[in-house]
Amino acid sequence: MHTFIDSPIGTLLATADERGRLTGLHMQDGRHPAPVPSEGRRDDSAFAELRTQLAEYFAGHRREFSLELAPAGGEFERRVWAALREIPYGETASYGEIARRIGAPG
Repeated sequence: MHTFIDSPIGTLLATADERGRLTGLHMQDGRHPAPVPSEGRRDDSAFAELRTQLAEYFAGHRREFSLELAPAGGEFERRVWAALREIPYGETASYGEIARRIGAPG
């Protein structure tokens, strides 16, 4: 299932699996918007908690999200995403630093 969410950074495409776990959140207003899933249906009501948490985040009232995630991808991608989740609010990390953190500096 999927939905579109208006945000201060543009339109977001949110996708979830059949259990309602978030599988993706994509910025749609750039040069390379994510394709709308051909399988599944649009279900705006299924993303109420995501909408709430995003609104709180953009209002400056939330620094961490508490959503059930089910990202699709291989082992390498899952390691990258786990490393990204470890970056504290308001801080940044370079591609090289993330690569070193996951043991794949090349």
